[in-house]
Amino acid sequence: MDNFEATFTDISDWEQIVHYSTGGTRSKYITVHPVTNEEYFFKGSKETPNGEIRYPTEFWSEIVSSKIGQSLGFKMLDYNIAYDKKHRQRIGCLSKSMILHSENKLTEGIYYLTGFNSKYNPDKDKSKYTFQFIREALSHFNLQQYINNIIEVIIFDSIISNSDRHQENWGVIMYYKQTIAVIEKQLSAKKLGFWGNIDLKFKRFMNKSFIILNKQEKKMSSNTLKFHSEATLHQFAPIYDSGCCLGREHEEAKVEKMLNDIQMLEAYIKKGDSEIHWENLEKKSNHFDLVS
Repeated sequence: MDNFEATFTDISDWEQIVHYSTGGTRSKYITVHPVTNEEYFFKGSKETPNGEIRYPTEFWSEIVSSKIGQSLGFKMLDYNIAYDKKHRQRIGCLSKSMILHSENKLTEGIYYLTGFNSKYNPDKDKSKYTFQFIREALSHFNLQQYINNIIEVIIFDSIISNSDRHQENWGVIMYYKQTIAVIEKQLSAKKLGFWGNIDLKFKRFMNKSFIILNKQEKKMSSNTLKFHSEATLHQFAPIYDSGCCLGREHEEAKVEKMLNDIQMLEAYIKKGDSEIHWENLEKKSNHFDLVS
Protein backbone atom coordinates (compact mmCIF):
# COMPACT_ATOMS: atom_id res chain seq x y z
CA MET A 1 0.00 0.00 0.00
CA ASP A 2 3.00 2.33 0.20
CA ASN A 3 2.49 3.04 -3.52
CA PHE A 4 -0.79 4.76 -2.63
CA GLU A 5 0.45 6.92 0.23
CA ALA A 6 -0.41 10.59 -0.24
CA THR A 7 2.43 13.08 -0.74
CA PHE A 8 2.65 16.52 0.89
CA THR A 9 3.55 19.67 -1.08
CA ASP A 10 3.89 23.28 0.08
CA ILE A 11 2.50 25.39 -2.78
CA SER A 12 2.48 28.71 -0.91
CA ASP A 13 4.90 30.27 -3.41
CA TRP A 14 3.47 28.73 -6.58
CA GLU A 15 1.99 31.12 -9.12
CA GLN A 16 -1.79 31.13 -9.48
CA ILE A 17 -3.51 31.31 -12.88
CA VAL A 18 -6.48 33.63 -12.55
CA HIS A 19 -7.74 33.72 -16.17
CA TYR A 20 -8.96 30.11 -16.37
CA SER A 21 -12.32 29.16 -14.88
CA THR A 22 -12.32 26.12 -12.59
CA GLY A 23 -16.09 25.63 -12.29
CA GLY A 24 -17.83 23.80 -9.47
CA THR A 25 -18.64 24.97 -5.95
CA ARG A 26 -15.51 24.23 -3.96
CA SER A 27 -12.78 26.64 -2.97
CA LYS A 28 -10.18 26.00 -5.66
CA TYR A 29 -7.75 27.54 -8.11
CA ILE A 30 -5.21 26.59 -10.79
CA THR A 31 -1.53 26.91 -9.91
CA VAL A 32 1.75 26.29 -11.76
CA HIS A 33 4.67 24.14 -10.65
CA PRO A 34 7.68 26.49 -10.38
CA VAL A 35 10.11 24.05 -12.06
CA THR A 36 8.11 22.04 -14.60
CA ASN A 37 5.48 24.73 -15.41
CA GLU A 38 2.82 22.02 -15.21
CA GLU A 39 -0.66 23.11 -14.15
CA TYR A 40 -2.23 21.80 -10.93
CA PHE A 41 -5.57 22.23 -9.17
CA PHE A 42 -5.68 23.10 -5.50
CA LYS A 43 -9.00 22.44 -3.77
CA GLY A 44 -10.12 23.06 -0.25
CA SER A 45 -13.39 21.78 1.16
CA LYS A 46 -16.69 23.09 -0.16
CA GLU A 47 -17.75 26.53 1.04
CA THR A 48 -21.32 27.82 1.21
CA PRO A 49 -22.22 31.23 -0.32
CA ASN A 50 -21.83 32.84 3.11
CA GLY A 51 -18.33 31.39 3.52
CA GLU A 52 -19.13 28.52 5.88
CA ILE A 53 -17.04 25.38 5.42
CA ARG A 54 -19.77 22.77 5.78
CA TYR A 55 -17.64 19.63 5.51
CA PRO A 56 -14.08 20.50 6.64
CA THR A 57 -12.68 17.03 5.88
CA GLU A 58 -14.05 16.81 2.32
CA PHE A 59 -10.62 17.32 0.73
CA TRP A 60 -9.40 14.28 2.68
CA SER A 61 -12.22 12.21 1.17
CA GLU A 62 -11.03 13.33 -2.26
CA ILE A 63 -7.50 12.15 -1.54
CA VAL A 64 -8.48 8.84 0.09
CA SER A 65 -11.03 7.96 -2.62
CA SER A 66 -8.42 8.50 -5.34
CA LYS A 67 -6.02 6.15 -3.57
CA ILE A 68 -8.77 3.53 -3.07
CA GLY A 69 -9.62 3.73 -6.77
CA GLN A 70 -5.98 3.34 -7.83
CA SER A 71 -5.49 0.37 -5.51
CA LEU A 72 -8.52 -1.34 -7.09
CA GLY A 73 -7.29 -0.70 -10.64
CA PHE A 74 -9.62 2.13 -11.67
CA LYS A 75 -8.23 4.88 -13.90
CA MET A 76 -8.12 7.76 -11.42
CA LEU A 77 -6.97 11.34 -11.26
CA ASP A 78 -4.39 11.33 -8.45
CA TYR A 79 -5.01 13.63 -5.47
CA ASN A 80 -2.46 14.46 -2.76
CA ILE A 81 -2.04 16.82 0.20
CA ALA A 82 -1.17 20.49 -0.40
CA TYR A 83 -0.48 23.43 1.90
CA ASP A 84 -0.96 27.09 0.99
CA LYS A 85 -0.29 29.50 3.83
CA LYS A 86 -2.04 32.32 1.90
CA HIS A 87 -5.26 30.38 1.30
CA ARG A 88 -8.13 30.65 3.76
CA GLN A 89 -8.27 26.89 4.34
CA ARG A 90 -4.49 26.39 4.07
CA ILE A 91 -4.75 22.59 3.71
CA GLY A 92 -6.38 21.03 0.64
CA CYS A 93 -5.89 18.46 -2.08
CA LEU A 94 -3.65 18.85 -5.11
CA SER A 95 -4.10 17.21 -8.52
CA LYS A 96 -2.18 17.60 -11.75
CA SER A 97 -4.32 19.06 -14.53
CA MET A 98 -5.66 16.46 -16.94
CA ILE A 99 -5.26 18.92 -19.80
CA LEU A 100 -2.98 21.63 -21.16
CA HIS A 101 -5.21 24.45 -22.35
CA SER A 102 -2.97 25.07 -25.37
CA GLU A 103 -3.16 21.44 -26.51
CA ASN A 104 -6.35 19.69 -25.45
CA LYS A 105 -9.72 20.08 -23.73
CA LEU A 106 -11.92 18.34 -21.19
CA THR A 107 -15.51 18.32 -22.45
CA GLU A 108 -17.71 17.67 -19.44
CA GLY A 109 -20.75 15.44 -19.61
CA ILE A 110 -23.18 18.32 -19.28
CA TYR A 111 -22.27 19.56 -22.78
CA TYR A 112 -23.10 16.20 -24.35
CA LEU A 113 -26.40 15.96 -22.46
CA THR A 114 -27.61 19.46 -23.27
CA GLY A 115 -26.22 19.16 -26.81
CA PHE A 116 -28.26 16.00 -27.30
CA ASN A 117 -31.40 17.49 -25.70
CA SER A 118 -31.43 21.28 -25.64
CA LYS A 119 -34.54 21.27 -23.39
CA TYR A 120 -32.75 19.37 -20.64
CA ASN A 121 -32.19 21.55 -17.56
CA PRO A 122 -29.76 19.95 -15.07
CA ASP A 123 -31.07 22.09 -12.19
CA LYS A 124 -34.75 21.26 -12.73
CA ASP A 125 -34.74 17.85 -14.46
CA LYS A 126 -32.81 15.89 -11.85
CA SER A 127 -34.80 12.66 -12.32
CA LYS A 128 -34.01 12.77 -16.07
CA TYR A 129 -30.30 12.47 -15.37
CA THR A 130 -30.35 8.73 -16.01
CA PHE A 131 -27.95 6.07 -17.17
CA GLN A 132 -30.12 5.63 -20.28
CA PHE A 133 -29.99 9.37 -21.05
CA ILE A 134 -26.20 9.40 -20.72
CA ARG A 135 -25.96 6.34 -22.98
CA GLU A 136 -28.17 7.91 -25.66
CA ALA A 137 -26.24 11.19 -25.56
CA LEU A 138 -22.86 9.50 -25.90
CA SER A 139 -24.15 7.38 -28.80
CA HIS A 140 -25.52 10.50 -30.51
CA PHE A 141 -22.03 11.99 -30.52
CA ASN A 142 -20.42 8.71 -31.67
CA LEU A 143 -18.87 8.16 -28.24
CA GLN A 144 -20.71 4.92 -27.44
CA GLN A 145 -17.39 3.21 -26.67
CA TYR A 146 -17.35 5.15 -23.39
CA ILE A 147 -20.57 3.65 -22.00
CA ASN A 148 -18.47 1.00 -20.22
CA ASN A 149 -16.48 3.84 -18.64
CA ILE A 150 -19.73 5.27 -17.26
CA ILE A 151 -20.54 1.85 -15.80
CA GLU A 152 -17.08 1.75 -14.18
CA VAL A 153 -17.73 5.18 -12.65
CA ILE A 154 -21.08 3.95 -11.27
CA ILE A 155 -19.38 0.89 -9.76
CA PHE A 156 -16.59 2.97 -8.22
CA ASP A 157 -19.15 5.38 -6.74
CA SER A 158 -20.96 2.43 -5.16
CA ILE A 159 -17.72 1.35 -3.47
CA ILE A 160 -17.00 4.73 -1.89
CA SER A 161 -20.67 5.83 -1.63
CA ASN A 162 -20.16 8.96 -3.73
CA SER A 163 -23.36 10.98 -3.81
CA ASP A 164 -22.39 13.72 -6.26
CA ARG A 165 -21.53 12.29 -9.70
CA HIS A 166 -23.26 15.16 -11.48
CA GLN A 167 -22.91 16.11 -15.14
CA GLU A 168 -19.70 18.08 -14.64
CA ASN A 169 -17.95 15.26 -12.77
CA TRP A 170 -17.18 13.10 -15.81
CA GLY A 171 -16.09 13.90 -19.33
CA VAL A 172 -14.04 13.21 -22.45
CA ILE A 173 -10.59 14.65 -23.19
CA MET A 174 -10.04 15.82 -26.78
CA TYR A 175 -6.43 15.89 -28.00
CA TYR A 176 -6.15 18.74 -30.52
CA LYS A 177 -2.38 19.06 -30.80
CA GLN A 178 -1.84 15.30 -31.05
CA THR A 179 -4.51 15.08 -33.75
CA ILE A 180 -2.89 17.89 -35.74
CA ALA A 181 0.47 16.05 -35.56
CA VAL A 182 -1.15 12.87 -36.93
CA ILE A 183 -2.82 14.82 -39.74
CA GLU A 184 0.46 16.55 -40.64
CA LYS A 185 2.13 13.14 -40.89
CA GLN A 186 -0.65 11.83 -43.14
CA LEU A 187 -0.49 14.88 -45.37
CA SER A 188 3.28 14.59 -45.73
CA ALA A 189 2.80 11.03 -47.02
CA LYS A 190 0.67 12.41 -49.93
CA LYS A 191 -1.00 9.07 -50.61
CA LEU A 192 -4.62 9.97 -50.04
CA GLY A 193 -5.43 11.79 -53.26
CA PHE A 194 -6.96 15.22 -53.77
CA TRP A 195 -10.21 14.79 -51.81
CA GLY A 196 -8.52 12.91 -49.00
CA ASN A 197 -6.03 15.74 -48.58
CA ILE A 198 -8.84 18.32 -48.63
CA ASP A 199 -10.63 16.42 -45.86
CA LEU A 200 -7.46 16.22 -43.76
CA LYS A 201 -6.68 19.91 -44.26
CA PHE A 202 -10.22 20.76 -43.14
CA LYS A 203 -9.85 18.60 -40.01
CA ARG A 204 -6.47 20.20 -39.30
CA PHE A 205 -8.05 23.65 -39.61
CA MET A 206 -10.92 22.67 -37.29
CA ASN A 207 -8.58 21.25 -34.65
CA LYS A 208 -6.50 24.42 -34.72
CA SER A 209 -9.75 26.36 -34.34
CA PHE A 210 -10.69 24.21 -31.33
CA ILE A 211 -7.47 25.28 -29.59
CA ILE A 212 -8.39 28.93 -30.14
CA LEU A 213 -11.95 28.29 -28.91
CA ASN A 214 -10.60 26.54 -25.85
CA LYS A 215 -8.41 29.51 -24.94
CA GLN A 216 -11.48 31.77 -25.22
CA GLU A 217 -13.59 29.26 -23.28
CA LYS A 218 -16.50 29.32 -25.74
CA LYS A 219 -19.16 26.65 -25.73
CA MET A 220 -19.60 24.49 -28.82
CA SER A 221 -22.85 23.77 -30.66
CA SER A 222 -24.25 20.25 -30.99
CA ASN A 223 -22.98 19.96 -34.58
CA THR A 224 -19.54 21.18 -33.58
CA LEU A 225 -19.46 18.72 -30.69
CA LYS A 226 -20.28 15.88 -33.09
CA PHE A 227 -17.54 16.90 -35.53
CA HIS A 228 -15.26 17.39 -32.54
CA SER A 229 -15.73 13.73 -31.52
CA GLU A 230 -15.36 12.43 -35.10
CA ALA A 231 -12.30 14.43 -36.19
CA THR A 232 -10.24 14.50 -33.00
CA LEU A 233 -8.36 11.86 -31.00
CA HIS A 234 -9.99 11.45 -27.61
CA GLN A 235 -10.35 9.30 -24.51
CA PHE A 236 -12.61 9.13 -21.47
CA ALA A 237 -11.19 11.22 -18.65
CA PRO A 238 -9.81 9.61 -15.49
CA ILE A 239 -12.32 9.49 -12.62
CA TYR A 240 -12.16 12.83 -10.82
CA ASP A 241 -14.04 14.96 -8.25
CA SER A 242 -15.15 12.12 -5.98
CA GLY A 243 -14.94 13.90 -2.63
CA CYS A 244 -18.61 13.56 -1.59
CA CYS A 245 -18.02 10.12 -0.11
CA LEU A 246 -16.71 8.02 2.79
CA GLY A 247 -18.87 9.72 5.42
CA ARG A 248 -17.32 13.13 4.87
CA GLU A 249 -20.54 14.77 6.15
CA HIS A 250 -20.08 13.34 9.67
CA GLU A 251 -18.01 14.53 12.61
CA GLU A 252 -15.08 12.34 13.61
CA ALA A 253 -16.91 11.10 16.73
CA LYS A 254 -19.87 9.91 14.61
CA VAL A 255 -17.56 8.07 12.20
CA GLU A 256 -15.77 6.37 15.11
CA LYS A 257 -19.15 5.34 16.54
CA MET A 258 -20.23 3.84 13.20
CA LEU A 259 -16.97 1.91 12.87
CA ASN A 260 -17.66 0.28 16.23
CA ASP A 261 -21.32 -0.53 15.47
CA ILE A 262 -21.72 -2.88 12.50
CA GLN A 263 -25.52 -2.39 12.29
CA MET A 264 -25.13 1.37 12.26
CA LEU A 265 -22.42 1.12 9.60
CA GLU A 266 -24.47 -1.20 7.37
CA ALA A 267 -27.50 1.09 7.66
CA TYR A 268 -25.38 4.04 6.56
CA ILE A 269 -23.93 2.11 3.61
CA LYS A 270 -27.36 0.92 2.40
CA LYS A 271 -28.73 4.46 2.62
CA GLY A 272 -26.21 5.84 0.11
CA ASP A 273 -27.84 7.06 -3.12
CA SER A 274 -26.40 7.61 -6.59
CA GLU A 275 -26.72 10.96 -8.34
CA ILE A 276 -27.21 9.09 -11.64
CA HIS A 277 -30.82 7.89 -11.87
CA TRP A 278 -32.50 4.92 -13.56
CA GLU A 279 -35.10 5.59 -16.24
CA ASN A 280 -38.74 6.06 -15.11
CA LEU A 281 -37.82 6.25 -11.43
CA GLU A 282 -38.48 9.65 -9.83
CA LYS A 283 -36.37 8.97 -6.75
CA LYS A 284 -32.68 8.21 -6.71
CA SER A 285 -31.62 4.58 -6.52
CA ASN A 286 -29.22 3.45 -3.85
CA HIS A 287 -25.84 2.46 -5.23
CA PHE A 288 -26.43 -1.28 -5.04
CA ASP A 289 -29.79 -1.15 -6.84
CA LEU A 290 -28.33 1.01 -9.61
CA VAL A 291 -25.39 -1.35 -10.15
CA SER A 292 -27.79 -4.30 -10.18
